[in-house]
Amino acid sequence: MVDESALELEYLPPKGKGKGTVTARLPGGESHTDKVDLADAADRERFIKALCKGRRGVAKVKKAVAMELDRLAGEAAAKSGEDGGARRSQADVMLALAVGAELFHAPGNGDSETFATLTINGHKETWPVKSCGFRNWLARLFFVETGRAPNAQALQDALGVLAGKAMYDAPELPFALRVVEHQGAIYLDLADPAWRAVEVTADGW
Repeated sequence: MVDESALELEYLPPKGKGKGTVTARLPGGESHTDKVDLADAADRERFIKALCKGRRGVAKVKKAVAMELDRLAGEAAAKSGEDGGARRSQADVMLALAVGAELFHAPGNGDSETFATLTINGHKETWPVKSCGFRNWLARLFFVETGRAPNAQALQDALGVLAGKAMYDAPELPFALRVVEHQGAIYLDLADPAWRAVEVTADGW
């Protein structure tokens, strides 16, 4: 199995418009390089699948790779704004840092609830965009990046934009709380700190 600490990712931004270059260096000198649009969650996922294909043990650290790509995406978005020469608002900084969040909305009309799925400590967490949990995550991102606390209005402005993007630019996905059925199996949320779930089928769990 590949050790997480032995896997390194390097990102080279594009010289102009287009995709940057991501290189994953594996133990033993092997590496995987590809062009990736870090702002596109689907393109980041494509890179991970290509990295894992045909390489034994690499799939075990795909969560760590996803987290690192999310971090690189936030850094790249923030630097892109800085290089533009204009001073960005706090809300703009938070929107750039939140590029790794996977947004979606529940079935319904324009009043349906909006959500964000985040990669935290190697697992996925899904929060309503209007929840305290997501608000705290976004505020912490800003503090880690700038060393300052965001003002309340900037935080509210960023959350409003993210809610709009989740509603009108992101996919509509089914959503359930605690228990859900999918393709003949029942999934039970254990509601523990690790955000684990149990799959229950006719053969057991």
